Amino acid sequence: MSRISEIYDSVYQDEYIKEIDKFLAIIEPEIRSIIKAELSGNDDRYKATRLIADYALNLSKKGQWKKALPYLGRAIYLFETDEKLTGQDLLNEPVYESLIWMRGEIYFYLKKYSLAKQDFKRLHTKWPENERFKNWYNACVSRNATRVQWAAASLLLIYFIARYMLGIESDLLFWVNLVGVFCFSASVISELMMRIK
Repeated sequence: MSRISEIYDSVYQDEYIKEIDKFLAIIEPEIRSIIKAELSGNDDRYKATRLIADYALNLSKKGQWKKALPYLGRAIYLFETDEKLTGQDLLNEPVYESLIWMRGEIYFYLKKYSLAKQDFKRLHTKWPENERFKNWYNACVSRNATRVQWAAASLLLIYFIARYMLGIESDLLFWVNLVGVFCFSASVISELMMRIK
């Protein structure tokens, strides 16, 4: 029996998943050896993938987001490179879907909106009728649009201060104003279009 099988059997007795703190106490000292293990057979690969995925998800539930991210990435990688799953839509695998969801949620909370948007877009594209996926995707788009709006508003403020308070007229100020108006308008329209979808 391989070491991964021993760890797996100690954690999942009769497919029962231990409560979070007990699970983490068992897996924490073993996680590096699980990650580095040679996955010789399909059984070891399945068990390692499940252990790493559950470890990452449990860390996430405990609010240890930064610690969970690399393990989420590793579990996702193991799913995506599993030869048995080649040609299948991985989002139909509930654990894989949970990993993508959790990674997107963590990226969002860590203010990495463009990375979160990628994960939520995958989920929203697969299930466009799912309000939760749609709302989180739109929140990411909205955050990015808000940043553009603030940058554009800053350009417009510079223009108005220079033009009307300081009396400066120049071609550069004209272009600053034009870029600011364009960026602000484009981000507002983009945000409105996302909300309509």
